[in-house]
Amino acid sequence: MFTFYADDSGTSPDQPVAIATALIVPNAQIPRLENEWTTLKEKEGFSFFHTSEFVHRNPKSEFADWAKEKQEGVLRRVRQISKKYGLVSFSCAVNKKDYNEVVPNEMKRLTGKHHYTWCLGMVIAAADRWRNRSATIPPFKYVFASMGGSKDKAQQDVEAAMLYCKLVAEAAGRSGDYSDYSFRPSKESAALQCVDLIGWTCYNYSLWILSGKPKHDYVDPAWIDYEGPRGPDGWLKAFTMTRKALEEFVAEDLADGRSMTRFKEWEERGLLPGKR
Repeated sequence: MFTFYADDSGTSPDQPVAIATALIVPNAQIPRLENEWTTLKEKEGFSFFHTSEFVHRNPKSEFADWAKEKQEGVLRRVRQISKKYGLVSFSCAVNKKDYNEVVPNEMKRLTGKHHYTWCLGMVIAAADRWRNRSATIPPFKYVFASMGGSKDKAQQDVEAAMLYCKLVAEAAGRSGDYSDYSFRPSKESAALQCVDLIGWTCYNYSLWILSGKPKHDYVDPAWIDYEGPRGPDGWLKAFTMTRKALEEFVAEDLADGRSMTRFKEWEERGLLPGKR
């Protein structure tokens, strides 16, 4: 009944922050979302919305000659469409340097070495807490933006993370969770293109929080429109993991011990992929 659309930002090695962002859309609304997106594309004259190319008017893109007024109008419409058809959005960001230094290698094996997949695990957990508040919401269908190839390293880590989530759910008596997932190019999905703008907004906001980098002019209007300032009560529930918060999270998880115990048990039983 609900699809979890997820995209990444900051996966390039030269980017200091990694982030995962998701948009939850009722399945019944997906055709309406696609139709309204098609209307927007035809009216404004673009074929594929990629936020970074869009806001910087990449000279090789179809947005190269767009006026600022037109850009701002389309950004408003993308945000309107996202909030009209998406019930809620989640995002988690982490400073890569902090992650590398704070998270033990043993723990990294749970979701792979990619910073993005760790952020994705946090987003999935947040979405599950939201879903579990209602006994009537069934397991999500998951759609991940393709990351460059049918079986690239990052995609393999996402698959491993989903397997781990599935095993955790089964241990809790929730068989069927995390089984229905796929990878799609963003060009083929209006929802994934909507997530791209949400993720871009959160990424730039996180850069400002973690490093003080000045925000692009389009960040604050989007952040406010998505209700980011409202925190957990807003439509967008975004979290930037500071170093202190990350240290506290790791310490709590290691002190609890259940995650690592389960992982070692499943590894001994051959249920998990080999070292990645």
